[in-house]
Amino acid sequence: MKNQFTSRQQLLKQALKKNGLTALLVLGHENIRYLSGFSGNAAYALITAEESVLITDYRYFGRAQEESIGFEVVSRDRDSETLGQCINRFLTTNSQLGFDAAFIDVALWQQVASELTSHTVTQVTGMVERLRMVKNDWEVEQIKAAAAIADEALRQTLPYFKEGVTERDLALKLNSECKN
Repeated sequence: MKNQFTSRQQLLKQALKKNGLTALLVLGHENIRYLSGFSGNAAYALITAEESVLITDYRYFGRAQEESIGFEVVSRDRDSETLGQCINRFLTTNSQLGFDAAFIDVALWQQVASELTSHTVTQVTGMVERLRMVKNDWEVEQIKAAAAIADEALRQTLPYFKEGVTERDLALKLNSECKN
């Protein structure tokens, strides 16, 4: 499992180089989980050729340290350090920083970009998602296992499909069977 995350990080670092970027700010929690293993939703990942940094706060710091593979975990005090200031700590002068605008609101991005004035900031689209589209053997096996669980859960739930049973009750039963 550990190798899954480190090889994903290496593929992204190769994509950075190919796209002329020095670093990528990853914002979507599903992309962060794909790259690091961190399952929380209050984090940012900064990927450079040299390092992978997961920026979170005190609420998720311990969890991030436990779950993240191949990342330096940084706890940012939001009261004393802005996200832009934190990112600046890890960038070299005149970095070419990419970010995916689909995962950041305008106000936050304007604040961050205003603090990254010594860098070129470029919007990129779908860089991590393109990596996620191609499945390796381990991922294929996980998908097959999940499909088998879903099939069995549906088989167990089918007898409950009858007149008078609400959709909500069926959904709860199916969800319960998936967890068993």
